[in-house]
This record gives sequence, C-alpha cells and structure tokens, in this order.
Amino acid sequence: MKDKKLFSKKIVYVVSLMLTFFSAMIYLMAIVVRISNEINFLGLTLIFLILSLSLFQSYFLVVKNRKGILLTNIHLVLLLCFMVFELITYLIAYRSYDQGTNGMVTGILFILASLFIVNKFKVPKVEYEGLENIGKHTD
Repeated sequence: MKDKKLFSKKIVYVVSLMLTFFSAMIYLMAIVVRISNEINFLGLTLIFLILSLSLFQSYFLVVKNRKGILLTNIHLVLLLCFMVFELITYLIAYRSYDQGTNGMVTGILFILASLFIVNKFKVPKVEYEGLENIGKHTD
C-alpha cells in the first residue's frame, strides 16, 4: 500500500510536525504560567482552545489525514490575527516602533511565510472518477 502524502516535499511535513509539537508545548507552558501568576478565565480558556486545536492538528498530521492541513491553516491564521492585534495594540499604547515591535513584525512575517509554504506544497486532493468502470468495455 502506498503511503499517503500531505505535502509534496518531505521537509515541509517534518518541519510542520515539529512546529506543531513545539507550539503545543508552548501553549501548555503558557497555561501553567497563567495559572501560577493570575487566573484570567478568558485568557486561560483561549489558550486552552488553541492548545486543543494544536493537539488535534498534530494528531491529524501524524496519521496523515487531510484535516491536518486545514487545521494547520486555521492555527496559523489564528496566530497571525493575535500577532497583528498585539502589534496594533502596542503601537497605539506606546506610539513608538522599537525592539518589541520588531520581534512582532518578524513573527508576523514568519507566520505569513509558513502559510505560503504550507499551501504551496500541499498535495492536491485526488478525485477518482469512474473508478467502478475500470476494466469494463464501454463504447
């Protein structure tokens, strides 16, 4: 049986899987830090939901299900929205562009590049039309 492929390049699959596990660990650490410092129910719930999304994403990538690519896109878009929101909030509050905003802009560019790479190298879904007609003579 041929192995299912999600991406045309193996390196994209490996890096995507590693980043998914890495982000899940970061979300888990963020939950622990939030619980130990302050209990903000909304922030804690949001991080928990993103952690569960990341865990589902890693599961679907490991079993090579097409939903893994969809969850990867959703995860990256959520991260992009949060980074842009943080950047805008920081720029409005401090009215200056400094080292903190430089890191946020780098993160936004990294997420945009990741979105482009994931969607560029994903294997298109194969449609099997007329599979039941193979071997039958039709005129």
